Amino acid sequence: MKILFVKSTAFDINKGGVQRTTYKMGSYFHSIGYEVFYFSLKNSGHQHKYPGHQFNAIEPNGASNKENIAKLKALIEKISPKIIINQMPYIKSLSKVLSDYSRKNTDVRLIGCLRNTLFSFKDNIKNTTKRILPASVFKIINNKIGFSLILAYHYFKHRSQLRTILKRHDYFVLLTPANKKELEFFVGDFLSNKIAIIPNSIPNIEQCEALKENTLLFVGKISEDHKRADLLLPIWRLLVNRLPDWKFEILGDGSLKERITKEISLENLKNIKLLGSQQPEPHYRKAKLLLMTSEKEGFPNVILEAQSYGVIPFLFNSYMAVQDIIKNGENGFHYPAFDINKMVDGIEKIAKNDNLRKCISIKCLDSAQDFTLDNVGRKWVNFFNQIA
Repeated sequence: MKILFVKSTAFDINKGGVQRTTYKMGSYFHSIGYEVFYFSLKNSGHQHKYPGHQFNAIEPNGASNKENIAKLKALIEKISPKIIINQMPYIKSLSKVLSDYSRKNTDVRLIGCLRNTLFSFKDNIKNTTKRILPASVFKIINNKIGFSLILAYHYFKHRSQLRTILKRHDYFVLLTPANKKELEFFVGDFLSNKIAIIPNSIPNIEQCEALKENTLLFVGKISEDHKRADLLLPIWRLLVNRLPDWKFEILGDGSLKERITKEISLENLKNIKLLGSQQPEPHYRKAKLLLMTSEKEGFPNVILEAQSYGVIPFLFNSYMAVQDIIKNGENGFHYPAFDINKMVDGIEKIAKNDNLRKCISIKCLDSAQDFTLDNVGRKWVNFFNQIA
């Protein structure tokens, strides 16, 4: 069977969850004999070879450029895939092209994939509007009536978008049961027969307790948007003197990297390193604890990957999928959104009690078993068999 993945991001597994998920699932399908194709709407920035046949746009501006859409259409006509997995269903021009093809070819199944929480704006309206609006405008809307009006506009706009996605795709795959509740908030049971739930995956489970060091790890985009990397230094300032024999490693790049680097230097902040964008696996093997500061996520690969190496995640309970991944106090910890003092207290407690940390680390390994690539891959294959 021929499968085509379509995405807007470059072929670089260190640049985000969609890239890593596409690579992992493509690898699995390729390993069991499927013929796998990929098309990226990015014309540059490609760093890795994915298993199978890899194609990308030739012009800038992604789906907005007609030449790129034309190349995608030509590729689809040439390879005649039976399954098309659209990783970017919110891009209207892309979804329309794929939908038109699947409707003309009734043996093709077009699958849209949700890759983030649907409540990202709803649950973080104040932080988001403060970040994106001019201060003068934010001052006007910073009240109950202002936020109510904005949320009403958001609700009807997002409802329309989701209904269009459901109409255009044969199926819509969500990551968690929480995502289904979010979807129902906007569209009720509209075309609910098209909904499936399949989580992200991890390659394997690796027990590496003997390699562990006193390391707190952050892996992700160093930005102030939904990753909230602006909280990294405030958290470490509170921890550095409480945990003098620990170090904090930050993996990733982004708009805040330069500012954070300068602040570390000016303050002479100890035991903290910005390591740039690189493969996280060697760092998972050494780290004991993972810090995650996101205000919104779909089903974060980072949490699952960390758990698969026995790294205990600490995160904010700021998106619904948290409850589907973390059993608080058993295989990780979550705290009220952006309460850094409670998070710092929690990290300190576990860092100073190595016997307790080891017990929770084992539970992280156990819970990660459900998300191995073999287990999740079989769910996809069963799904394909059902919809064929």
